[in-house]
Amino acid sequence: MSKDQAMLGITEFAPVHHKPNRKDTKIRVKKAPVPTDFMENGACKEGPVEIFFSDKPHEISTAKTKCGICEVTEECLTFAIQNNEEGIWGGTTERERRIIKRRLYYKKTGA
Repeated sequence: MSKDQAMLGITEFAPVHHKPNRKDTKIRVKKAPVPTDFMENGACKEGPVEIFFSDKPHEISTAKTKCGICEVTEECLTFAIQNNEEGIWGGTTERERRIIKRRLYYKKTGA
């Protein structure tokens, strides 16, 4: 298991469908209780929380900028991946987190 996989709590991988298209993959993540006390130190606590759940490009950019100065970005990203959160978490969008999961899958399987 790689350091990235251990950090994100990823224990095993499984394809969603048995299709030749490898883009459709689902990663099983261990469901251990994830501490949320890190959120108390998040930069997102200051200002409007709505920007972290917006579809507007300028608000997404603002949210990511806040994540860039945050001291708990790594914990936040781990939490979001383990809990399939919506919105901006750990400086990433939902799509970016799916890409991270996919890369970890390919790294583990050697595909």
